[in-house]
Amino acid sequence: MNLLTLGADRPPIFSTPRTQTPGQGGASFDSVLDSVSPSRTEASSGDLPLEAFALPDWYVSLVPGGAIPLDMNVARFSNRLTRDGEMSDQDRAALDAFRRNDPAHQAMLRYRRYQQAHAREIGEYQKILDRVFKKALEDHGITDFRSYYENLILNPETNASVQGAVRAELEADSRFMELMGELGTSF
Repeated sequence: MNLLTLGADRPPIFSTPRTQTPGQGGASFDSVLDSVSPSRTEASSGDLPLEAFALPDWYVSLVPGGAIPLDMNVARFSNRLTRDGEMSDQDRAALDAFRRNDPAHQAMLRYRRYQQAHAREIGEYQKILDRVFKKALEDHGITDFRSYYENLILNPETNASVQGAVRAELEADSRFMELMGELGTSF
């Protein structure tokens, strides 16, 4: 799961993005949840490292199912079976058996069922979390990729302060706390 794309269908984290002309450095900070491609990173971030676009661990821990591992084992096994460009019935049976017994694949299936069963709640939960995170960032003067990187990623004190502000706001939101219980997330 690419956590950076979770909020792509929601409004930007920062309502007043700062734009700069090419060559000025800095960034247009549309959303910390935008998907990040190398071309976008190079073109708009002022040469920030990839870690500048990471979500804090405490934020990821609040995302329902946010720690689900990617299932690369099935892909690797499938590639081994199809080296000749074809998949025989015997290969299909071997792949099916592998999927049934692979813990990472089974975790992915459980997560998909969880997502389907709780789609409405997850959407509502994520909207509240995004709104509160956006407000906390803005309240701490974090308005673009550079300030996000320098003040949230690299500065443990600011990171802790933003985390505290987010937690306090979320704890005061009775609907969010109800959704937390329904979705099995916790602080």
